[in-house]
Amino acid sequence: MNTQANVSPHLRQSRAAVDSQRHTADISPRACNTGKAADYLGVPKTTLKLSRTTGLLCGRPAPAYKKLERAVLYEYKTLDEWLDSLPEYASTAQAMEAQS
Repeated sequence: MNTQANVSPHLRQSRAAVDSQRHTADISPRACNTGKAADYLGVPKTTLKLSRTTGLLCGRPAPAYKKLERAVLYEYKTLDEWLDSLPEYASTAQAMEAQS
C-alpha cells in the first residue's frame, strides 16, 4: 500500500521543505539548532528552551541535546525518536479518554 497517497500534498511539500532545509541551513546535516528543532517538533522555541531546564517537554521527558561550545544542537534522529514515543489516536474522543 502506498502511504504517500494517504498524505496530503501540502504535508508532502512541508516534509520536502524541511528535508531540503535540513541539509543546507544547519550546522550539520545530522543536527539542528533550537529554533529548527522547535519547528520540527511543532512546539514554540521558548518551550523547547525551557525543556532543557525542566527535563520535560509536553509532559514527557525532553529530547536530549548536545553542546558544541555555546551552540545547542539537537540530532534529527533524537527528535524523530521523541516524536515516535508520542501516542497516536484515531479520534479526538480517544485522545480525551486517554487523558482522563
